[in-house]
Amino acid sequence: MKKIKIKNTISEVFPDASKGDCDVFAVFDFDETVAITDSNIHVVDKESGERKRSFSPDEYAVKFGTGEEKLADNEVFDYSEFDDVDPDTTKTTEVFEILKNVVECGVTSAAILTARGKDAEPGIKSFLSKLGVNLQVIDAVSTSAPSAKAQKFRGYARQFNPSTMHFYEDSDPNRKAVEEMVLNSPEFEGITVYIHNVKDGKKESLGHVEVTYMPEPEPNNPMIKEAREKTAELIVEALTATDVNRVESIARREIREFLRQNLEKKVVAFVQKELKGRDNEKVIRDIAAKVIVDLYRALWVKRSFWEQDLK
Repeated sequence: MKKIKIKNTISEVFPDASKGDCDVFAVFDFDETVAITDSNIHVVDKESGERKRSFSPDEYAVKFGTGEEKLADNEVFDYSEFDDVDPDTTKTTEVFEILKNVVECGVTSAAILTARGKDAEPGIKSFLSKLGVNLQVIDAVSTSAPSAKAQKFRGYARQFNPSTMHFYEDSDPNRKAVEEMVLNSPEFEGITVYIHNVKDGKKESLGHVEVTYMPEPEPNNPMIKEAREKTAELIVEALTATDVNRVESIARREIREFLRQNLEKKVVAFVQKELKGRDNEKVIRDIAAKVIVDLYRALWVKRSFWEQDLK
């Protein structure tokens, strides 16, 4: 199935819990993103343990993530400096403040996704907890391979199914891997993903992208249409009047519950966010225009489904 790529430069898309922006799941790298540490990754000899060379977290992600550097057969990584988080040599960043804000939505509204080894997870959790940030999801993938983070990111989409996801990351290969995953994975259908470029713990003013997975609309094939209509007729014929009434009742209840719990909540949160500190009449006009445009766009993307009703 072909995908349509939408990629726009954006200026400000920070999730803001204070404005009701809570239908969100934000994923943060740890080293050089949420926190900056003096710790390094070392390459050592397998037999003697002799240290051959060392890399900062940023250097490690770039050089080994892209394949620029590779281990020799007699070499292994030494991650021992990352088994814990030393509060005396670790400082938080501007991006940490974004994490704090997102977590106001709840302990499952954000995740730390790091290339560190599994042994680092308790240390990261403790470090953040002492700073007032309590997270349920802290994942260490134990590798610099960009695909590992991309796979985890897709797992979050499956597990939490938010309308919006954010990815804060300082590694170019990791951001690229997540972008490709979003563009090519149906799990992200209906989810808007913002990928943030971070350098030295600061969100760069340029280089943020919005990525959305969108399947190509099905072709207007008369044979497929006829087959669907016949299938629908057979299903209806197989149902008794009682069955039909029961199905209709369940459908109405489910739609009513969705509208009550989800749509109204999202609309109210969106309007509150847009109206804050602005000229109300103009904002309401803009909101109405945006809603109509988005509605027609959604109908167009799924036009084969709505065709009969629209006619």
